Amino acid sequence: MGDQVRGNKIVNHYGTPRRPPRVVLLTAADPLSAADLRTATDPRTAARLGLDKEHRAISRAIDAAGAGDRLTVRTSLALRYGDLRRELLRNPAVVHFSGHGTRSGAIVLAGEDGHPQSVPPRILGDLFRIANSRGTLRCVVLNACWSQAQAFEIARHVPCVVGMSGRLPDGDAIRYAEAFYETVAAGRDVACGHDMGVNALDLDGGDVRLPVLMQQRPGVAGRTLVVD
Repeated sequence: MGDQVRGNKIVNHYGTPRRPPRVVLLTAADPLSAADLRTATDPRTAARLGLDKEHRAISRAIDAAGAGDRLTVRTSLALRYGDLRRELLRNPAVVHFSGHGTRSGAIVLAGEDGHPQSVPPRILGDLFRIANSRGTLRCVVLNACWSQAQAFEIARHVPCVVGMSGRLPDGDAIRYAEAFYETVAAGRDVACGHDMGVNALDLDGGDVRLPVLMQQRPGVAGRTLVVD
């Protein structure tokens, strides 16, 4: 017997409903490159391409771990604050942000007028508090420069959050993300994924102090699985 559809559920021949795959939400904002770029040598073009490479590396890592039936990737590019709010209300298990942060601790999204919009830590943290009222969000990764303050605020309301303590080169962002998602997609806990990401930076001479793992409660990262 093959799988059967009963109502809105897929049931296998043993009669057990198949759990829908969890969602890894990949978001990106590069508002500095959203304007009309007139030359191929504009450094802002390189920044945009770096975000594309990071998302491709994450998708490949999840596929390589054989988690395609348990994890699905959804993307939201040129992210505006309203976009983020709507995506969070769709209950992803993981939110990954690729983009820019400021020394003051804000992350930079695309404004409604197309110009950059800085979102301070308190506002972003409160958004995650409200949106995660069901407790479905397991992990947030802020792969952006100086995002540690944002991570601290979000970690009040989400089990595990990774932020960056300083300027993050594109290559290091990709190396950390690839190792992190390959590990958690293979069924290891978030703490293990973080350690594997740091290990990948160490191999290539990156700054292993940049990624900072924060937890809602002590020890929770070692018990939090993205795939279980």
